[in-house]
Amino acid sequence: MAIRYIHEFLSLAEFNQASRDLPNALAFGAFSNAFYPGQDSSSNHTHFRFNTQADNKNIRLNSRNYTNTSGGSSAVQIKPNQNVTTTGDLTGLEVSPRYNDCGDGTLICIKADPVIKDATSARTIAALRGLEINIDLPNAGSAVTFTNDVVAIRVFPDFGSGHTFSGVRAIMEIANPNTSQFQYFLEIESANSSGVETTETVATQNGWIKVRVGGTDHYIPLYDSAS
Repeated sequence: MAIRYIHEFLSLAEFNQASRDLPNALAFGAFSNAFYPGQDSSSNHTHFRFNTQADNKNIRLNSRNYTNTSGGSSAVQIKPNQNVTTTGDLTGLEVSPRYNDCGDGTLICIKADPVIKDATSARTIAALRGLEINIDLPNAGSAVTFTNDVVAIRVFPDFGSGHTFSGVRAIMEIANPNTSQFQYFLEIESANSSGVETTETVATQNGWIKVRVGGTDHYIPLYDSAS
């Protein structure tokens, strides 16, 4: 087993130079309360990699008890801040689990599972949200021109061809409930007046949206206009 040494450098530049000169050494540094990987022998910055040795072990961040009695808590924060004009995109988090030339069980990209555990007595909780998406734009003094759509959720089906599907292909699936059920499919709060009307009269039916309820196909009608 190789011996690793811890050394203090006077600057981040010296640390990068040392990691280039010794490409097989452990290059892991801290500077201004941030951690950095070193540079490789070609003077390129390297990716920061965290890997577990066992497939049944994961990387755990802030999986601990919280004991603060006031104020909010956030386990993980990711806020990349682009501060110069660029022609590229900015992605806050990219998750892409994949099967590589093999078969397996269910492939899940992101699993959101907020849990309220058993308590010794009745508790009061303000709300529960499995996923919250906030579109946060600046005030009118910093007007932005969007050349494409602004959406909260975008789904892109890239199914390819030649595959066999035993089940349905749907944008969203509501699983069978455990004990209690949802009361509504959708709730729209009262201040949402754009695109929502409860008193208008519709014109000629033209088209439909197909849904499946309990294994049976149903159709939500669409109309040409409303007045």
